[in-house]
Amino acid sequence: MIAIGLWNPPGVVGTAVSPDDSVHYRCLAAVQTRIASISFPVVHDPGGGDDVSLAAQSIVVKKLPMTRIFSRADQAVALPCIIITPQRVAAPSNEGVTDRDDYYRPCLVTMVMKDNAEATLELNLDVMSLWQEKISHAFQNQRLTGVPEVIIGTVEPAETVIPIAWGQNVLASALLLKFRCREPRGLT
Repeated sequence: MIAIGLWNPPGVVGTAVSPDDSVHYRCLAAVQTRIASISFPVVHDPGGGDDVSLAAQSIVVKKLPMTRIFSRADQAVALPCIIITPQRVAAPSNEGVTDRDDYYRPCLVTMVMKDNAEATLELNLDVMSLWQEKISHAFQNQRLTGVPEVIIGTVEPAETVIPIAWGQNVLASALLLKFRCREPRGLT
């Protein structure tokens, strides 16, 4: 079984957050929750087996994308999966209002499914494209529930196909979700 190491304990769906958590962490958790609400098309098994649906337990928040691609069995989640990871925060100096500054809190969404490294478009490329479209539509020009600091979200393509994963019989693709957050200036 191909599996991806996960940050959430096995069987836990969703990331627990509180208002005291960082804005970026709450963004990650809200992304996880919204993605779990999307109905995704099934993934075709490259070995000719049964088609597989994305399980809610396979939408995880991690520190890094695609680490330990063949992970320990006690910390694994079956493919297909979606891995949500934090990216570098940006703080443009000329954006904000009198008592608040704007920060960009990006989240990388990496979609991973089994593949057999075949170069034609026949197997799961269409499914991966549909996953990308659904996630893009869910976040483009949207706010995030539970994160009032977010004033707008945008979606940028990251990697259409991640070559190192494809070479390991895994089809992986990524989108960068950038959330513009308006936060209090100075220490509070």
